[in-house]
Amino acid sequence: MTGLETRKNRRFVINKENKEIEPRKNKLEIDPKVKSTLQNAEMVGNLVSSRRRDEVINEFDRENRARNSQRFLNHFNLAQDLYLKGLDDAALEAYLAVLKVSEFDSPKLFEVNKNIGNIFLKRGDYDSAEEYYNKAYTLSPDSEVLLINLGTLEVQRQNFEKALERYRRAVEINVCSDKAWLGLALVHREYGDQELAWANLERAFDINPTNETAMELALQWGVKDSRFKALIAIFEEYFRLAPNDNMAKLNFAKVLICSGRFDAARRQLCKMANCIDVAEETSELIRLLNKSDAE
Repeated sequence: MTGLETRKNRRFVINKENKEIEPRKNKLEIDPKVKSTLQNAEMVGNLVSSRRRDEVINEFDRENRARNSQRFLNHFNLAQDLYLKGLDDAALEAYLAVLKVSEFDSPKLFEVNKNIGNIFLKRGDYDSAEEYYNKAYTLSPDSEVLLINLGTLEVQRQNFEKALERYRRAVEINVCSDKAWLGLALVHREYGDQELAWANLERAFDINPTNETAMELALQWGVKDSRFKALIAIFEEYFRLAPNDNMAKLNFAKVLICSGRFDAARRQLCKMANCIDVAEETSELIRLLNKSDAE
C-alpha cells in the first residue's frame, strides 16, 4: 500500500504471508494469567469475608457460653452453700435452677443430681430419689459415694439384696470405704448374720474409728448382743482420736454400767462432773450408782 493510510484502511491488518485479513480487536482482552490472578483474589476475598463471619459467630458463641457458664456457676455455688447448711428446701430449688441453665458436659452435674437425690431420700420420696440418682449414675457409674447412696435407698425400701449388690460394688471400687463396709454390716444384720455384721462393722472402724454412725450402731448392737469387750475397745480407740467428745464419754459410762463395771463407770462420770453439756445427766447417773451401793 502506498501513500498515507486512511482511517478506513487502518481498520484492517493485512497478513501478507497468509493473505488473511483480520479485523482489529476493539475490546480490551485480559491476559489469561492476569485474569486467573484476579479470580483468585476474588475467591480469597470471599474466603476472608466468610472466615470473618465465622469468627464473629464463634466469638458470639464463646461470649454466650461464658455468660451461661457464669450463670451456671452462680446457681451451683448457691445451691451447694444451702445444701451444706442443711437448708434442703432452698437447696432443692437452687439445684433445679442449675439444671435449667446446665452445661451438659459439666462434671458438676453429677454433684447436682446426686444431691437432689439425697434431698428426696431424706424426704422419703424414694421414686424421685431413684430418678436423680440414676441421672447421676449415667454421668459417673463408678462413683463409690453414689453407690453407697443407692444402697441406702434400697435399705429404706427393704430391698436388701439390691442394697448388698450396691455396697459390694462400692467396696470393689474403694476397699477403704468405711461407709460401704458399714452398709454391708447393716444388710448382714438384717439377714440375721450377726458375726458377719460385726466383722463388717469392725472393718469400718479399722478404716475410720470416728465414724459417728458406726459408733451409734456399735452402741446399739453391743449392748443388745452383750459384746461389751468389743464395745469398750471401740470406745477406747475413739477417745484416742476424739478425747473431748463428752457425749461419747457419757455413753461409755453407760456401757460400763450395763457391763457391771460400776466402779469404772463412777470414775468415768466423776471426771465429767464439771462438763456443762452433760452435767445434769452425769449427776443423775452418779446418784443412781450411789443409791445402788447404799441398797
